[in-house]
Amino acid sequence: MELSQILLGESDNFLRGSAPDEKCVATLQTDLTPIEKDVMSLKQYVGEIGFKSGLCIDITLQDLLSVVPRKRRRTDAYTALVRYLKDEWDITLTIKSNKK
Repeated sequence: MELSQILLGESDNFLRGSAPDEKCVATLQTDLTPIEKDVMSLKQYVGEIGFKSGLCIDITLQDLLSVVPRKRRRTDAYTALVRYLKDEWDITLTIKSNKK
């Protein structure tokens, strides 16, 4: 057994530069609340670097449904997400209707 294994333990692969265990990643993803999963999806859509306080996101309902799917395909299905982004991140999410 290597000294690093004794000092760091088996689960500290990230400190040794190894890839994280699949079990660890799966556990992290299942521990997230639905709102946090939605925020992660939006971060990927907008870009992690540009996702910061004061941001305004204007998006159509169709695009938002592809990024953050909902069973109810209406703008009011995202009320909790809009409120969470405003309260926690100071980000304004404006959902435009697909109707013309």
